Amino acid sequence: SNVTTKPKKRRQYVGIDITLKDKMDEFIQEKINDKQKCPKPADAYTEFIENDKHKIMLITERTRLMSFGMEEEDVNKKFKKTFKNRYFLNLK
Repeated sequence: SNVTTKPKKRRQYVGIDITLKDKMDEFIQEKINDKQKCPKPADAYTEFIENDKHKIMLITERTRLMSFGMEEEDVNKKFKKTFKNRYFLNLK
C-alpha cells in the first residue's frame, strides 16, 4: 500500500539504581545459599520488600522513578519484575 505510517514515539527507559540491584543480589544469594529454606521467588520478593533494612532505599528509588512520570503501580511492577529476573539469573 502507498499509505505511510508515522513511527510511534518510544518512551524513555528508566532503569533501577545499581545499588538497589546489588542489595537485591545480596538478599537473593543469602536465600539461595540457605538450601533448607530457599523460597519461591514471589515469597522472597515479599520478604525483601517488607525487610526494614531495605525500606529507605526502596522509598528513595520509588520517588526517583515517579519523578520520571511513572505511576506507583508501574514502579511496583518494575521492582517485582527486576527482583524476579535477578532471582533467576542468580539461580544459574
